[in-house]
Amino acid sequence: MLSRLAKAASFENMKSKATQFIPGATRGAWHDPSRFLHKGTNGQWKHVLSPETLEAFETKLAKLLPPDRAEWLKRGSG
Repeated sequence: MLSRLAKAASFENMKSKATQFIPGATRGAWHDPSRFLHKGTNGQWKHVLSPETLEAFETKLAKLLPPDRAEWLKRGSG
């Protein structure tokens, strides 16, 4: 059971089934939903967003989560 869950949550599985896992994928929010999941590493998106958008993200994140959980969301467990 655990191995099936791990396989289902794997990066490869999520990328191959992007329309199931990417927000807005079925509404045409992305040109190619499979490209939303690029390499599976943290922080790749930062160079795509403007400084104003990053600031808005940080502000909203601070309102929604305690600092330790916000850091985990941004950086993962590693």
